[in-house]
Amino acid sequence: MKLPLKLSIVAMTAVLVAGCGSAKVTPAEIKVMPATPAPAPAPAVIGDADGDGVLDNVDECPDTRAGAKVDARGCEIILSFSGTNFAFDSAAFSSTAISNLNSAVAQLKAHGGSNLEIGGHTDSVGSEEYNQGLGQHRAQAVYNYLVQNGIPADSMTVRSFGESRPVATNDTDAGRAANRRVEIVDVTGQ
Repeated sequence: MKLPLKLSIVAMTAVLVAGCGSAKVTPAEIKVMPATPAPAPAPAVIGDADGDGVLDNVDECPDTRAGAKVDARGCEIILSFSGTNFAFDSAAFSSTAISNLNSAVAQLKAHGGSNLEIGGHTDSVGSEEYNQGLGQHRAQAVYNYLVQNGIPADSMTVRSFGESRPVATNDTDAGRAANRRVEIVDVTGQ
């Protein structure tokens, strides 16, 4: 059995003193001192090194440029298409969406060299399974448009978030319209 460190030192001191003949120590005089537990480690300080508002321990894109708008993962949102861009239960573009997509193509070409995630979103009307599929169709429609207009297919991935990441309440028409969107997120370095 291994004795706690302080007990060992006290006992050894008693033996040494007794062995030198300078004092006689009886076992009753040996004080048993419990070992002092190690101090608890200081709590980790979790910062936000890139200043994007997402803590470093959950930031999936830790080097986001200063001032960039980011999603919940800390990845830069390059564009977000929402509101009238998708009608209820549709992945078809409105005329406004076509104009926005043309601007997006120009921005993406200027941005260049990025790995992009195209995420489709829906409101909460309908089943979760149905909305997952609808979000996929919306994201795929944007992906197809971007590829047809010169954005490299291998620089993009398509993902559906369905109804899982609303940006507004689903209790109002305006909120549901805002949730029917596609976001193009820069996931370079992820």
